[in-house]
Amino acid sequence: MRRRLIRSRPLVAADVLMVGPVVELLERRVLCHDGPGDFFFGDRGSGTVPWLTSPYVEPVQSPTPTPSPSPSPSPTPTPTPSPTAADFTQIRWTNKASSPLYRAEALTATIDGKIYVFGGFAKDADGEGPVARSDVYDPATDTWGRIADMPRAYSHVGVAVDGHDVYFAGGYYGTQPGTYAQVFGSNEVWRYNVDSNTYAAMPALPSALAGGGAAIIGR
Repeated sequence: MRRRLIRSRPLVAADVLMVGPVVELLERRVLCHDGPGDFFFGDRGSGTVPWLTSPYVEPVQSPTPTPSPSPSPSPTPTPTPSPTAADFTQIRWTNKASSPLYRAEALTATIDGKIYVFGGFAKDADGEGPVARSDVYDPATDTWGRIADMPRAYSHVGVAVDGHDVYFAGGYYGTQPGTYAQVFGSNEVWRYNVDSNTYAAMPALPSALAGGGAAIIGR
């Protein structure tokens, strides 16, 4: 069982600490209970708790304020030079050989400097509507030449060129010459070769499409 020690408490003025934080004046002794006997911890005449005096406690210093970062100035953009008469390219339009028939929404490809025109809508002896007729224009000679007709009267087809091959994917196609009767969407894919002037069927699209684009990637 712990024992209580009763001692008289004479009034003693505690020394004022000169180093470290100011410590509140306390009793000059600390009574601890530990084990079979009670004992005093620290200097009985110091009037302070020992672990609060130097060197146990260092003075608390104010933190150094973090300087505000200086904003980086925005670089002044370089002005775009105005074109001059010396580097301006003048555009001039001139008349060339007319197309063999009037067309709208035709499919086109450019190979070896020649312009290939496939299908589209046209007006001919049969009437007006989608056509399968195809032609090629040679700017060097300013002449048109007829090439093999498309397998169907196509329009709104995705077109991509790979060397001397032209690929056609999906699209609308006419079902009755001289009219606008059409199937609005196809899964058919065709390849036209300019050297052989022939069309070859290719693997079909997963579903019928029209009005889309096509591109060769990885060449």
